[in-house]
Amino acid sequence: MKVDLHIHTVCSDGQFTAAELMKKAAENKVEYLSFADGDHTLCLAAAKSEAAKYGINYIPGISIGAWCEQYSLPIQLIGYYMDEKDSKLTKLIAQMWEEAAENVDRRIFALKKENVNISVERLRIFASEKYPNYPEKQIGATVIRQFMEKYLKIETSAGQYIYSLLAKYKVQLIQYHPYEEVLEALKSAEAKIVLAHPGLYEDKWNKTSHEVKEIILLVKKLGVTGLEAYTPYNTPFQQESYAGFAKRNDMFITSGSDYQGYAETECKMGEQSCPDWLVNDLKAKFFK
Repeated sequence: MKVDLHIHTVCSDGQFTAAELMKKAAENKVEYLSFADGDHTLCLAAAKSEAAKYGINYIPGISIGAWCEQYSLPIQLIGYYMDEKDSKLTKLIAQMWEEAAENVDRRIFALKKENVNISVERLRIFASEKYPNYPEKQIGATVIRQFMEKYLKIETSAGQYIYSLLAKYKVQLIQYHPYEEVLEALKSAEAKIVLAHPGLYEDKWNKTSHEVKEIILLVKKLGVTGLEAYTPYNTPFQQESYAGFAKRNDMFITSGSDYQGYAETECKMGEQSCPDWLVNDLKAKFFK
């Protein structure tokens, strides 16, 4: 049985729509999946409808980046089975949307310094043409990257190019909300909360395994009850180490590919391996 609880649609960091992803999931025989789009729940209705067409068990999800001041570290929290209409969660999402729009303006400011002809209006037209069901108000980093890759000639990746300009012109993006605030909103929405890809904090942010496990216990005290141990960001050793740590601390364990659909080398949807006992455990304790 294939399980993938960490997938992104075009509404956040991914390349494909909910309908396209469900079709791919069916072709790849994924039985349980979740779209964990960043900072919003826009794809939920479409995902539920498309999942029903293919007989796939869909778990509503949302991923939110948060700042852990104690360790100077951005972490990713995923909430499952949340009440998408909860007032605290919707208020936080609305605030993050406003900040995301401001960050788009700041990116455009830096690009215009290099005489790049780009505007919010052009991005919205591009998004609506490429993705007919793309949310009108949500212009994310994915759309900006794809627009630049299609219309602009740059030597590095679009993302790297933008961040180099932000540094060059001393433009700062609005950063993450404190993890305490994010957890409060997710708990208000009665979500089952997971800390995503712990191994990434070792490899990308140079934290030790001991420090990451301290962070896990820190967020556990405030409501995180699960750990994404089986992910391509964790080495096989890290997967088993974090799975064992989660078990010893009475946390449930999840598996997710973080599939976005760009690189041929990335882990494909449903292809992150996980042991049979994990699937059985999720069926018994997690899936509704």
